[in-house]
Amino acid sequence: MKNKTYIYLIFLLLNNVGQGQNVNISSEEKACFNKGGIYHSDEKNCIVCQLTDTIFSPDKKTIVLTRSAEIGDCNTIGTFWLIRKQEKDTTKLMTVVIHDSYFPNFYWYSNNYLIYEYRDYFEKSGTHIQIRNLITNEVEFSTPGVIQTIPKLSQNFYDRENGMLIYFKGLGKENEYRTNLMALDIKARTVKRLMTYEERFEYEFPNVWLDTQNRKLKTKYITCRYCQEIITIEKEFDY
Repeated sequence: MKNKTYIYLIFLLLNNVGQGQNVNISSEEKACFNKGGIYHSDEKNCIVCQLTDTIFSPDKKTIVLTRSAEIGDCNTIGTFWLIRKQEKDTTKLMTVVIHDSYFPNFYWYSNNYLIYEYRDYFEKSGTHIQIRNLITNEVEFSTPGVIQTIPKLSQNFYDRENGMLIYFKGLGKENEYRTNLMALDIKARTVKRLMTYEERFEYEFPNVWLDTQNRKLKTKYITCRYCQEIITIEKEFDY
């Protein structure tokens, strides 16, 4: 969602970030942000922002703000900020650089919990699924995993009614072309493997559809067996 009124409010909050208790913004980043840009730590410069986007919690009291810009060679840099309006508190969640991939996805479990893909360009720690308590502003749960799809399709991975999130998890370097389909029970904070894809994906990760009423999952993807023919595979099971 894009809302110029709320973006202006965010700018006002960012001018007072020193009032917050969970602020991790350098003076260079703050100055760049207030100029309408993104501070690139590697390059030590301020990049002019090309797109600003906002995602609101159900009660509109918490905001995830994204700023992104092209940085050459078909790469895009994006910085994600968590704005807690009542606390006047601003936290930088991560900086991501993408090339032929997607920015992280975000899900509101309630007004008090945010679930998202965490990966930071400057940490090189891989991608994790994290649950953040918006009252304490602390990450309460983290597990390796990725959604890796556009925001429009990412909602297919989330069953808010039953408190379940579906995601992918690689099997490590020895099986780098094989992937598990996983399910996170958000309330219990437990994960389970639903299936292992035996085939290597071509082009993109599989699509997922959830029948939340009957707890049924359908996954569909394209593979290339021996790189001789393109095959579409579809599987359906309980989750």
